Amino acid sequence: MAPTRTRKPRNVEFVEPTEQPKKSTRARKTAPPTAEQQKPKATRTRRPKTEAPKAPIAVTPAGMDPNKLMFAEKDTTEGPRLSVAQVARLFFDRTDHWLRLQENKGYFTFNGEPFEVGRSHANARIYLLADIEMIIHALAQNHRISGQNAVLALMALSAIGKIHGFLPSDD
Repeated sequence: MAPTRTRKPRNVEFVEPTEQPKKSTRARKTAPPTAEQQKPKATRTRRPKTEAPKAPIAVTPAGMDPNKLMFAEKDTTEGPRLSVAQVARLFFDRTDHWLRLQENKGYFTFNGEPFEVGRSHANARIYLLADIEMIIHALAQNHRISGQNAVLALMALSAIGKIHGFLPSDD
């Protein structure tokens, strides 16, 4: 077997390693730091929990009546039926796991009253437009989504309602 050669890389200056003193593994005996030497410890304070607003609707986009829901008196059973993944992605930009978790933790409460979403014959969650509107307001009231996200989700829901004829168009 031939001896192996080591090549120096081109255009690189080779520098011999310098000898560094070994660090002792024994603990040093030093005096405790003085008050000026000690760094103040960062303290974390918890914000007090804020109660959900008592108003019927937490956020409302411009041009919508803030005192009533868009689909309150409308039968949306003939409209689109969306799955958990579709609702989570389209309206909240989250995963279906996140949306199920919000329901399981009890955040699907609107004005203090819990509500259930519909289910298919195979027991899968089916979301109608009215259900989605309630979920948006419930998550905003329970501070699970921001007010800006709630407004954007309501605007998207309004557009879908207009496309399917549940809401009057702006024309």
